[in-house]
Amino acid sequence: MKYVYIALYAAAVIALFFLVPKFLEYSWPEKCWKSLKVKMACAAMFIITAVCCILYSGNFGLYAKLMFIGLLCGVLGDLLIHVPEHGIINVLGGVAFFVGHIFYIIAFYRELSARAPGEKFFALPSVIAPVAFTACYFGFAFLNKVRYGKLTVPVILYALMISSMLTMAARLSIHIMQIPVFVTVLLGAALFITSDSTLALFMFAEKFKTKPVKNLYIITYFTAQVLLGTSIIFVK
Repeated sequence: MKYVYIALYAAAVIALFFLVPKFLEYSWPEKCWKSLKVKMACAAMFIITAVCCILYSGNFGLYAKLMFIGLLCGVLGDLLIHVPEHGIINVLGGVAFFVGHIFYIIAFYRELSARAPGEKFFALPSVIAPVAFTACYFGFAFLNKVRYGKLTVPVILYALMISSMLTMAARLSIHIMQIPVFVTVLLGAALFITSDSTLALFMFAEKFKTKPVKNLYIITYFTAQVLLGTSIIFVK
């Protein structure tokens, strides 16, 4: 039966190689209902990969459950943030992603604390790194005349959240010290923060509203979700 899960996982990943370029084609220069349908098909693929990883590994523990909820938040975010010409609904998509990052952080920390009971949630790296990243990011944005207007505070909070997610992923990966974990957890989190950072630049600065930037944040996003879902096999 495990061979079936491997085959389904491979089929979903291969499908993404075809669906993501099609989504990029349909969503340029502006998102539309047609591109939304393809995007949801892409989201379905990373959910399928996660389900296959859960069934293949038999990992039904808390880590797997929290990660899967985070992935579902990503699906909801994909839907809401891409609805054409609906500003408030798009903002709710951002909220869904924010909540998803919370679940990822909890998953990483619960696994870390189970393996190393002395590890504190607000350890020094988990405080310094997010603040440093957010300061550098907004410094870069300021130099490039990126203005967030009324969304400045929400963007700051989101930057702190995604950088906290990456920091917690790094702490867990360093503690486990296994290559598969570095690839799925740490690289997955790093690609996610790359995606969100470039998405913000794309949305709020005309100079970054280019095809290469969009390609970057979309490709890194779907790769990140697949990797984070795949981490369920290796983090038990």
